[in-house]
Amino acid sequence: MCGNYDSVIGMQKDGVIKNFIHKFNMCHMETAQGDGTFCAILVDINEETGLASSINLIQRGGILKQF
Repeated sequence: MCGNYDSVIGMQKDGVIKNFIHKFNMCHMETAQGDGTFCAILVDINEETGLASSINLIQRGGILKQF
C-alpha cells in the first residue's frame, strides 16, 4: 500500500463510504490529502523448499508506528 494513511486506497473516506453504502457513484471521489505512507513486506524464499525463510515489514512515512 502506498498512499495517505487516513484514506481508503488513497481517496477521501467519506466519498468512498457513501458510494459503497449506496452501491453506485453518488459523489465524486477526491484524492486524500496528507502525508504519504509506504507499507510493504520483503520475503526471502528458500529455493529448495519454496517456503519463506524470512519476512520483513517495511513502513515509511505517514503516522504509522514502527513495530
